[in-house]
Amino acid sequence: MAAGPVHGSGPGDSPEGPEAEAPERRRKAHGMLKLYYGLSEGEAAGRPAGPDPLDPTDLNGAHFDPEVYLDKVLSLR
Repeated sequence: MAAGPVHGSGPGDSPEGPEAEAPERRRKAHGMLKLYYGLSEGEAAGRPAGPDPLDPTDLNGAHFDPEVYLDKVLSLR
């Protein structure tokens, strides 16, 4: 017995075609991914998030200043 066309509704079966749903589906998927990965608006736009790259107390930063770091740590005591 040969299989005939399957009737039912599926993705892309709207009268406008699959192209009409694509932008809405993309926005929804993008929003869900942003929620999952915790991206802020700045990160989503490609700007780095996190500590200031010019922070002299950032141990991994290019502008690390050990004296400023030690003064900050010792003042917390």
